This record gives sequence, structure tokens and C-alpha cells, in this order.
Amino acid sequence: MKRFNRDFNDMPTITTSVCTGHLMKLFGHCILASSIIFGAASAIAQEVEKTEEEKEADLERIVVTVERRSQDIQDLGGTAFAFSGEDLKAQGIQDITDISESIPGLEIGNNQGNVEVWIRGIGSSNNTELGDPAAATHLDGVYIPRPSGIGSAFFDISRVEVNVGPQGTLRGRNATAGSVNIIPWRPAIGQWNGSAEVEFGNYNHRTITGALNIPVNDVLAFRVAGIKTDHDSYYNDVGPLDLELAEAADNLGLRFQALYEPNDDLSIYLSYDFAREQGTGYTGTNYALPLGLGIDPDTIEDPRDVVGRGFSPIQDTIHDGFKIEITYDLGDVKLEYNGSYRDLIYDYQAATPLSPDFPGVFDALAPLDQALDDFSRFQFLTDSESIIHELRLLSDDDASRLTYTAGIFLFDERQQTFLASAGDRGGFFQGAEFNQPNTDTDSFSIYGDATYEFSADTRLTLGLRYTKDTKTRQGVNARYAFALGGFDVNTGNPFGCCMGARVGTEGF
Repeated sequence: MKRFNRDFNDMPTITTSVCTGHLMKLFGHCILASSIIFGAASAIAQEVEKTEEEKEADLERIVVTVERRSQDIQDLGGTAFAFSGEDLKAQGIQDITDISESIPGLEIGNNQGNVEVWIRGIGSSNNTELGDPAAATHLDGVYIPRPSGIGSAFFDISRVEVNVGPQGTLRGRNATAGSVNIIPWRPAIGQWNGSAEVEFGNYNHRTITGALNIPVNDVLAFRVAGIKTDHDSYYNDVGPLDLELAEAADNLGLRFQALYEPNDDLSIYLSYDFAREQGTGYTGTNYALPLGLGIDPDTIEDPRDVVGRGFSPIQDTIHDGFKIEITYDLGDVKLEYNGSYRDLIYDYQAATPLSPDFPGVFDALAPLDQALDDFSRFQFLTDSESIIHELRLLSDDDASRLTYTAGIFLFDERQQTFLASAGDRGGFFQGAEFNQPNTDTDSFSIYGDATYEFSADTRLTLGLRYTKDTKTRQGVNARYAFALGGFDVNTGNPFGCCMGARVGTEGF
């Protein structure tokens, strides 16, 4: 590792390093990163003026908002984990799914673009329009009902907080197992700062990230941040079609924020984030052929060397949202309003590979006539629009013995879902359609949570939540099958003739 640092009032700090970590473990990645971090001269001066005791105190005190108030993590009465943005970089964590390797009892997986969170073995893999997570995902405090594409919002991060255990009276909807809150850096009033970073790696990996904090005056500031990531497929097509298969990425993430604080009592925060994930999605490796031949999958040398068919998978996910947060200090209590709108469009078309590579694979495929040019496919298309209103009353952070929060939570989600598959099996066309144009969810909640501290070692917490959910669905589920053949006069087979017509071809 090489590191070059020079301190000037108006000069950047330039860092170059070789990064490995989780990506190296998963995909054999080696990424070369170059970053530029710059800040105001006043901020450097303030850092120099700090005493050693102050610096040590800063290092020892970890402030979190897992209970939706600022507090030292040592004072927390539950189980929680917090990672700063610098901690994440130091551990090589560049995606939300990598966090699970650093926290016991936490599993975060990517299931065909859907982020699934499991805490202490509790979670949900039901990613249909009827499914809801059991461990809630939040972005900047906003509940995300469908976390597809949220990975591309993982940049310019201040910290990540993980709450373990039921959070219904604090974190709201579908937090039975706990919650994960991704908290980006917010605008800083009266301070210029920013960062830029470039990464290069194998699989033609390229990532550019950047952020800029813009102080307008003493009461208003903006922050702009973004990320662009591209890399080739982690699969290799050993077949004659030479297709680009699963897990190629062309992702973009943007975030625009504004913070207005006209006085010590009022704070207005606005945010808009946009994420688009394009590429080839996640098909996995199809082991049906080797298993049918009695071949042990463990004997296959590289499961990412596969025989592709038909076409390259196509994924296009757009996930964006607005947030407004208004906080007003009334003295002993604070009044807070959170409103958000989110829209997710997920479109994925794919054809699974024919088989992983093994000795004799093409001889085994030869009897499967027209296997390579089989354009049979499945498509999953969904659109989720959600609106959240939340009004909270909470005690001051400096309250001595009694701290509390109470609030009203309104959630409205409108979904359209289309899932279909179509393909050939000899002279037969088979297809399935799951078409739900109207799936509506309305949720109303009232909650309260209070903690009384009897002493430094003893406290009592009580919480109560009432929720009423209404979900309705309207649509069509159907399965189709019909033969494309004709009567064979020689054999008497009613479908033995004229099997040349194939529906699963290019353009189908």
C-alpha cells in the first residue's frame, strides 16, 4: 500500500491503495483505488487545535440513533451494531450484502436483485407482491418495502446501524427480527468538503464515486453525491454462442440533499435519491444436466464456466425516492414529521444456462436438438409506489430519567406485478402467466415507547403498537400448453408430424 499525504489549506489529500477484502474472497477481485478527499482550511485548523484528551474521547464515544435519538452506544439497553463510513472502507465493505460477514446473526443476500435481510434466523424470502420483509430495511430512516436496487444507494455513507430484536415500537412496520438503517452523510452548514474516488479491477471493473458539500450561507447547505459502477459478467460462456451471462453490471446512483436550519429550534431536510441497475441479473448455475447423468456437482471444476443458450439476460431496475424531514424543538419535547415517496420498477428477462462445463458436456447436449438456440425465457416485471407519513413526539435527547417517543405511521403502497414464462418442449409450447395489475396495501399504526432509568444499572422499557393492515389483490393466474405438431399417417401418432415450428426462437 502506498499513501502520500500533504496538508495545505487549499490542496487535496491524495491516497492510492490496493484493496482486497470481501470481493477478493467472493470473486477473486483485486481493485486498485485512487481517492481525493478535501475539506475547508478551518476544519483542518480545528482538528489541530484539539487536545489529545479530546481526540481520545472522540474515538471512545460512539453515537448512534438506533432508538431514534442520539445516544452513546454504551447507554443502549438492547443489542445493536454500528459501522461508520470509514469502518466500512477499512473492512473492504462496498455493498450492503457484505455487512453480514462482520455481524454475527445477520445475513443479507441478493436474490435476483432483491435484498433479503435475516436477523437471528428470522427473515422472509417471499419477494412477491404479497410478501413483506420480517427484518426492515431503511434508507436514511425511510422504510423501504421493496429493497430491490437499494445496493446502488450504498455510497457516501456516514454509518450503518443494525438493530437486533423486535423494533415495532421504534422502527415501525415489519421489523419483527430487527432493522438495518443505511444513513448517508447529510449536508454540513458552513463547511466546504468533498471526496472523489476511482477504482479499477479485474472483470473490467470500473467505479467512480464522488461527493460535494456546498454551504450557501449560515442556514442553508446542499450535498451532491454519486456513484457509477461497471463490470463484466462473473460467468464465462464456454459454448459457441459466446454470450454475456449473469452478474454483469452497469449501475448508477445519485443523491441530492438540502438542509435548512434558520434557528436552533427548526430543521428542514430534503433528499432525493436515484438508483438504476442495468446488466444481466442473477440466474445462477443450472445443475439439472449433470445431476441427471449422475455427476457429483462437487467434481465440477468451475461452476461459473457454463454453456449459454438463447440470449443474454436483461435486467433494468429503477429505484428512486423523495424524503422530507421537519424537526421542531418545543423545549422539553421535539416534534418530528417524516414524509416520503418511493417508486421501484424492476424488469428482468432471463434464460438459464444449459449446464456447467464438465467433460463430455457437448456430447450430452447433442441429443437435445436445437438446445443452444432455445429462446424460451421468464420475465419478472413489477412496479411499486409507496407513500409514508409519520408524525412523532419525542423527549429531548438530554432528558434525565424518562425518555419516550410516540407517533402515528401511515403507509400506502400500490403495486403492479407481471411474472411469466414461455418455452418449447419438443412440439409443445408451455407458458405460465401471473398478472396482478392491482395489489394495494394500506397500513395505519399508533405506537409508543418509554424508558425510565431507576439507576445507572437499572431501567424499565415499555412499548405498545397497534397496526391495521389492509391488502387487496386483483389479477389473473393462468397456465398454457398446446401442441404445434400434426397427424403422422405413417405411425398414427397424432402429434408425430410437422414439429418444425418453434415458438421459443429469437424475436419470440
